[in-house]
This record gives sequence, C-alpha cells and structure tokens, in this order.
Amino acid sequence: MKILVATDGTEFGEAAVKKACEIAASRNDTEIEVISVYETPAMTVAGPYMGAPIFYPELVEGAKALAEGSVARAQRALNKRCPAVAINSVVCMGGPAQMILEAAKGWGADLVVVGSHGYGFLGRAFHGSVSDQVVHHAPCSVLVVRDPEK
Repeated sequence: MKILVATDGTEFGEAAVKKACEIAASRNDTEIEVISVYETPAMTVAGPYMGAPIFYPELVEGAKALAEGSVARAQRALNKRCPAVAINSVVCMGGPAQMILEAAKGWGADLVVVGSHGYGFLGRAFHGSVSDQVVHHAPCSVLVVRDPEK
C-alpha cells in the first residue's frame, strides 16, 4: 500500500503523520511518501511601505526551509515509530492542494492522509481548505485526521 502523507509542520500535520504510521504498522507491504508544500509569498505593489523586491528570494527560501524542516521532522517520527517502512519525501512549491493531488496521482498513492485545521465556515472561506479540495479531487481514498485534542 502506498500512503502519501501531507504535513505542514503544525500539530495537524503531525497528527496526519502519526495516523499514517499507525496504518503502516498494521501492514507489511507499505510505503510512505511525505510531502510538504510551500507557496511563494504574494508581492504587494501598493503603498509606500511595501516589501523590497530584493527580499523576495529570502522569503521564498524561508518558506522552503520551513517545508524541508516539516518533512525532516515527519521522517524522523516515522522512522522512530515504524522503522520497517520505506519512507520517501517530497518538498515542492505551489498550491498545497494541487501539489498534493499531483503527487498522489504521479506516485500512484492508494491513500492520502492529511490533517484538518478544523476551520469553520468562515475560516474555510478566508483560508480555503486543502483537505476539502483533496477529498473531492484525489484519485484515491483520503483520510482526514483531526487533532485529537480538539
């Protein structure tokens, strides 16, 4: 079974990693691929206090470093909890839902595991919902994990 687990480094992503490991531990034929996606920061052009374009590459590198850190933490957790499982990782730039969907399709995932931030109606309207988009457009089954503390 191929499990794609998406993490953003938050407790919600960590809950998804933990659940993926629980599933993998119960099977002998499991591979896990951890994905973390970072977006390019939007450049603002209005106002005299806008960020200088020379800082844009630093913002992108910072976002990439956060994603790489998320993947590294997830890999350490997975290696500790289920050492017999083959684990790969992917860090990519783009829209999170779209990149997760492309990774699931390209890798041939059997299951995508994502965390839920638990936004209400207004939160989803402002922030969007990666898990909702993945659930509705994934080429395979999707497990949305809620933080057990909520």
